[in-house]
Amino acid sequence: VLSVYDTKHKTLKKILSKGNGPKEILALGDVFIDGKNIGVLDFFKKCILKIDLDGTHLNSYNVNDYFHDVINISANDAVLYKEVTSNKDVEQYLLTIYSLPNQKVKNQFLKIDPILSEERAFTSLTSLYNYNDTVCFFQVCSDTIYNIFPDRLEPRYILNYPKKEQFKNIYFNKSYDLIKFGEKLKESGLIMRSEEHTSELQSHSFISYAVFCLKKKNNT
Repeated sequence: VLSVYDTKHKTLKKILSKGNGPKEILALGDVFIDGKNIGVLDFFKKCILKIDLDGTHLNSYNVNDYFHDVINISANDAVLYKEVTSNKDVEQYLLTIYSLPNQKVKNQFLKIDPILSEERAFTSLTSLYNYNDTVCFFQVCSDTIYNIFPDRLEPRYILNYPKKEQFKNIYFNKSYDLIKFGEKLKESGLIMRSEEHTSELQSHSFISYAVFCLKKKNNT
């Protein structure tokens, strides 16, 4: 499920396996680098595993919900993202700031619209990434890149592009069926992703990850 590669693309070792054991995962949702360790989000088990680069199990943290993406915002806190609400009778949010040692929610941002989240789930791809030591967030069907802090969410950039207003009208029109919605999105110039750089390759089909680091070339 999880492997370490060198800079020549050679597989050095496999460090995490699929399974139901305490040191295995069932459904790999996301990974993040925490110093010399790796955090692994297991979607089905609703937990985060911490392992080192040798695959040694360091800790496990229950997150008590089905989250799709994760990134560490500090030594003890993580940002968790979920695509759709799992209970329409309870207010739920796209972003959750979670204390790992205490295993409890510290903050939540961006309330989920339960109707739109169910009908538009395929557009709910997201980017959680680090930029200049700040965690940033961008979601498809949004026009804002946010800075995330443990206690607040701040707009970093407001994106402007042709047919922006047309796109927003399409997204919030609940009368469109899935096919018509997809056709209208193509016409509107949808912005799909915002990232500083690619730090991981993921294949949901095979539940696999390639984790690697990019080093800047020293020209001096």
